[in-house]
Amino acid sequence: MGCNATILYDTVIGDNVIVAAGSVVTGNIPDGTVVGGVPAKVIGDYESYKEK
Repeated sequence: MGCNATILYDTVIGDNVIVAAGSVVTGNIPDGTVVGGVPAKVIGDYESYKEK
């Protein structure tokens, strides 16, 4: 979880998810993703980020 990220009520976040700083997360976030933005969108996958 990045600094100042906001997680709204009834949000489900899967395993191995990275949330960028300042993001507003709504809805369901699938396993193994990287999300960011307002509202948060999938911007990558966990495995690719881990390799970097």
